[in-house]
Amino acid sequence: MITIVGAGPVGLVLACLLGKQGRAVTLYEKRVALPAASMAIGITPPSLDILEKIDLKAEFLHRGLLIPRAQVFESGKPCGTVDFRDSENEILSLPQFGTLKLLRQRLSKLKNVHLCEGVEMTPERLRTCKGWIIACDGADSSLRRHCGIPMRRHEYGVSFVMADFEDKEDLGDEARLYFSPRGAVESFPLPGGKRRWIVQRTQNAPPTLETLLQRVQAAAGFDLAGRAHGNLYPFTPQRTLAKSFFHQQIILCGDAAHTMSPIGGQGMNTGFADAFLLSRILPDPSPQALQAYTRERQRAFRIAARRAAQGMWLGTRTGIPASRTRALLLKTALHQPRVRETLARTFAMRNLPQPRTP
Repeated sequence: MITIVGAGPVGLVLACLLGKQGRAVTLYEKRVALPAASMAIGITPPSLDILEKIDLKAEFLHRGLLIPRAQVFESGKPCGTVDFRDSENEILSLPQFGTLKLLRQRLSKLKNVHLCEGVEMTPERLRTCKGWIIACDGADSSLRRHCGIPMRRHEYGVSFVMADFEDKEDLGDEARLYFSPRGAVESFPLPGGKRRWIVQRTQNAPPTLETLLQRVQAAAGFDLAGRAHGNLYPFTPQRTLAKSFFHQQIILCGDAAHTMSPIGGQGMNTGFADAFLLSRILPDPSPQALQAYTRERQRAFRIAARRAAQGMWLGTRTGIPASRTRALLLKTALHQPRVRETLARTFAMRNLPQPRTP
């Protein structure tokens, strides 16, 4: 028996992978309803390859929206375009609610996987579990704390606020990145004629709708006032990494093991790759296999997190000198075909170390 704690995207993918192999799985989720927040929206090509192994790639492509390009601006002036189509690196946009719904539908068809909702993994219940226990219970993992596994933490030092709006600007399916002396404003298309707006805010700016509207107006020139929108979500990203990904019978996976900036969705996609590798070494991994799992996935995470940090550092520098320097760098880089190709593969996570099956 394999027990998975947490029915978020990573826990559900792992349960589906194991269930398709015919393994008995019990999945515990303390919530009784799907979260309404869209949260992570980007699904990269390597993750689509993993979803194909559980017969879901075609359905995800049908429900989601492929992003073919990203246009980059500095102080309102175009700097260039990153085209994802040239190397088949298109990223799929699908709100996390939709991802969870599709994964749960697939899970319901696996007779050897049992989902227990509204059940929290208490220390008493933990003692009754036999076999391996996989912690997919998020960044604030209670199982990780139970194991006493230390976490390394790093604050990025920037804050954002985001919300999903009706898209009336006819921006289509492309992403938009607006940089300026006041920081970054990013916009990503969503299925159903919606668009996500993410704005960097200063320490003095409250995480309010008014702050978001003002920043979008100033950076992109669009007036979103009075438009239908989803919930407002302020966040301050940080980077965390567990020292080890296992302790006795408990194995960490996804956000329980590591977190990075949510912009770009790389955290969820890194978690999908964790789940794929873990599905290949369960149900009875050797200590050597678990050490290799920790080592390999920590390496992939460090590369992804470093790239996310570099991109965030470049995009969030404020002030006129930083803006002018960034404009020069972006214009120079985005007019070189090889650099554009590398950037497309990096955003699509094509050039990350992929899980190697034993």
